Amino acid sequence: MLRPLQPVLVIAALSMLGFAVALTIGIRSYLLERERIVSEIESLKPASVAIILGASVHADHTPSTMLYDRVRAAVELLRAKKVEYLLLSGDTRQANYNEVLGMQKAALELGAAPNSLLLDVGGSHTFDSCYHAKAYFGFVSAIVVTQRFHLPRAMFLCRSLGIQVEGFAADRSRYRDSWKWKVREVFAWILALADVYVTHPEHRGASFGITQEDPQ
Repeated sequence: MLRPLQPVLVIAALSMLGFAVALTIGIRSYLLERERIVSEIESLKPASVAIILGASVHADHTPSTMLYDRVRAAVELLRAKKVEYLLLSGDTRQANYNEVLGMQKAALELGAAPNSLLLDVGGSHTFDSCYHAKAYFGFVSAIVVTQRFHLPRAMFLCRSLGIQVEGFAADRSRYRDSWKWKVREVFAWILALADVYVTHPEHRGASFGITQEDPQ
């Protein structure tokens, strides 16, 4: 049986969660309106690098449809001479799981030159990918490549860390369970705001690597 105080605490906790979610949705909507997100290559200004953010890969390291579309969009930027380098940033924390390897293989198969690929194997979170791009690779301007639902948060984090960015939407397919990603994005925004304004996890995943070689 609940003690008299417990229902009050539950209601308070749910109210705080509801407020946080509503605030996050409001901030995301505002940024979606003000950020420069484009789908046409011709509308982008040239930059030194495109940051490709990781997503899931299969057991054989082949990219998921969502990740493959990000790599394909980024290679299009190379071909159009909008960027000189692709910074492939993803999660490699598990022994048999390597997003960066999957991105690298896909980029090479799509025709990217090996010396145009920069590998960040410590990009387990979007914050980390943006932080590494500035702090360790030295980029202060970039084009961020990911799906449209993800771009406002990625661009917000890059700008918060001192990188001037444009967003290139990599939506090339219809994605399975896309609604789950959009719901997840609401809660990811709460983490992003905490990272920027509260926790400042600049050294999370400090064992990342910088290389132009095979990440395995």
